[in-house]
Amino acid sequence: MKRILSFMAVALLLTFIGSNVAFADEFSVSNVTELNEKLASAKDGDVLVLADGSYNVDLVLTSSVTIKGTSTENTIINGSITIGKADINVTLDTLSVTKAGTIIKVDAKSTVNLNKVNAFYAGYTDTFERNSADGVFLTKNGSGSIVNITDSKIVAKYAIWVNGEENTVNINSSVINGWSAIDISNGSSSVDTAKNNKVIVNDSEIIGTNVYNGPTDSYGVIVIGGQENLVLDITESTVKNEFPVEGNVMDVILISDAYVVSKNTDVTITKTDLINNDAAVDGSAIINYSSEDIQKENNIIKMNETTITSANDLVYNVLNDYVTLTLVNEGESSIYVLPLNTSVSEDLLKVAEVEGYTFDGWFIDEEFKTAFDSKTLLDGDLTLYAKFTKKVEDPVIDKPVVDEPTVDEPVVEEPVVENPSTNDNIVMYVVASLISIIGIGGVGYYFKKKLVK
Repeated sequence: MKRILSFMAVALLLTFIGSNVAFADEFSVSNVTELNEKLASAKDGDVLVLADGSYNVDLVLTSSVTIKGTSTENTIINGSITIGKADINVTLDTLSVTKAGTIIKVDAKSTVNLNKVNAFYAGYTDTFERNSADGVFLTKNGSGSIVNITDSKIVAKYAIWVNGEENTVNINSSVINGWSAIDISNGSSSVDTAKNNKVIVNDSEIIGTNVYNGPTDSYGVIVIGGQENLVLDITESTVKNEFPVEGNVMDVILISDAYVVSKNTDVTITKTDLINNDAAVDGSAIINYSSEDIQKENNIIKMNETTITSANDLVYNVLNDYVTLTLVNEGESSIYVLPLNTSVSEDLLKVAEVEGYTFDGWFIDEEFKTAFDSKTLLDGDLTLYAKFTKKVEDPVIDKPVVDEPTVDEPVVEEPVVENPSTNDNIVMYVVASLISIIGIGGVGYYFKKKLVK
């Protein structure tokens, strides 16, 4: 009975679940009307497969759907896409999105995946002219979002603008092109820093293309402004400026003073090419710390196995009364901007322990011939190298093996116990016991008969 009741309970539970869970579906779409209808009734997980063609529509997505094209070149949405609801997961796959304005707007905390997507400013012809269009725009309303960009191409004046905070942007195997290809700033009117943004770039091209709105149109390929605890990690990529306009400056990496001063930004560049194509003597720099306050707020750029090429030989752009200190530690370079004629603090010169090695101090040459005196006042740019020496382990001395004498243990014989089934004494004892019991029973029976009579 219990078995039958358990089976019925499971059956009822499965029936309840089946009646309350809507399974995802895949729909074919061939025109704007069908696209709007399917989006209006879409369930989380639904996949809308668009036939090749142009779809003239602005979309606001409010469910976790996938919009997938047939081909990146021929499936085209002529309009914008806005993420309009929090806590959804949207995927755009194998299609193009184009508009003379903001193209993809993340306006609520969500996860957005761009896979084989071309998002480009309509009418782009090598310059962005007079527009302020965004390619992928993470608004302040969208703070806390995750955006994954893979095998895609984003072309707009501000190709990717991280305007809010607590966001994570992952860029893999993609091309990002703009007047500011990656703009990590909280807006020039903000009075507070944007905290804890993270931008990870891997195997990608980040390209800055100048515009001609006048001689003051200077900016950067990657711009950092108004950030706190930002993590920017660039690996195996190329970051460069191109088509420089005379009189304009486009730094490769700009920590800008047009915003609230950034603090504690951690920029790590590994196995990457940094290229400045501006040949003007007073033009663009590879790295520009644009104010004294920025130079004081622990905004650190570390480079490891990175190639720097500058047409005007301008690598760092800092104030005249500041110098750059580069610390090379186990192949990784950390760059600090310090006031002229000051000494290097002990905190900067601290290094983490390396297991199996001893730290022997900082040297001013790669051959470790001349040790650095920490009391030295910096009167120019300086590079220091950390020296480590492998520890010599104490030799292991094998102790001689001494054979212990073998002592034979005395053999104690156990008493032999005979098998009860074959022991005659035990059999006789059992028989005698049975006879006694029978005898006692007979006597009892005799007295009982006497008493009855």
